[in-house]
Amino acid sequence: CVGEGGLILKTSNGGNNWSLLQSNVTAGLYSLHFLNENSGWICGDSGTLLRTTNGGNNFLPVAANSERYISGIFFINANTGWYSSGEGKIYKTTNGGDNWFVPHSNTFSNGIGNVQFVDENTGVSFTFGNKILITSNGGTIWNEVNIPTGNYLNNVFASDANNLWAIGDYGFIYHSVNGGQSWIEETNNNLYDRLFGLYFKDSHTGWVVGGSGDIVKYDNSASSITLNNSLNALSNFVLYQNFPNPFNPATEIKYDLKNPEYVLLKIYNSLGKEVQTLINGKQNPGNHVVSWNAQNYPSGIYFYKIEIGSEALTKSMVLLK
Repeated sequence: CVGEGGLILKTSNGGNNWSLLQSNVTAGLYSLHFLNENSGWICGDSGTLLRTTNGGNNFLPVAANSERYISGIFFINANTGWYSSGEGKIYKTTNGGDNWFVPHSNTFSNGIGNVQFVDENTGVSFTFGNKILITSNGGTIWNEVNIPTGNYLNNVFASDANNLWAIGDYGFIYHSVNGGQSWIEETNNNLYDRLFGLYFKDSHTGWVVGGSGDIVKYDNSASSITLNNSLNALSNFVLYQNFPNPFNPATEIKYDLKNPEYVLLKIYNSLGKEVQTLINGKQNPGNHVVSWNAQNYPSGIYFYKIEIGSEALTKSMVLLK
């Protein structure tokens, strides 16, 4: 995963542990795409474009045609790829990133968000002017789709050439089963926060993530999201993502209690070793905030775990010095 300040994290054991990689840049990094275990690309602010051929042991800068932010990058094979930029253009390469060009004649008045392709011809993207973009010829022409008034787009995804998805603020989920010719708004999803990320392994099964720690699984062939697996809210409390994150050296952890509860809140390092207990006692209902100062700890991934009765929840955070 990537983040602000040139942050790059890697796991090789399914997410149990994460290691910090050296990007040698300070720009915010927004997106990454790997073709295989070794070959990958990362993009970010101020035209930042990075490439690795050894699984992230080192990243080399690649000259980009854009000086503004690069929102997303995607390669369908070793030679053919695209990146989307804040200047309202979607660039393409056919020689593995050595050269980039703009294949489309479309002009967009807003920056472009994420870009993704299912083959060399079929792809999806979107503008921050709330238009879904669809191409069937490798990006030469992008067809624009307006979303219902009052909604705001944050991401798009295609599980195949027919099944396209778009998500946005206040639980907005838009779905097409015919390559974008018509769309259905998924209103029965129990979501009210901003939605940012999504991934579908096929037309029936996928995941959506959003604000307040929402992680929702879509598992319904009847074309309706009804299962809300929000992992931040359990029956007796709500645990929020720490802020700021990444942080140096202090951060705040917020949680809400519905009833008087005995609360145990601990910090663990990436090896699962307990490093500090922040709360150990009974607390009243309401909003609670606790600070953690990691001045005496090294950079890395840490976890904060809250235990209340028989319920427990753990979230990760990044200390970056």
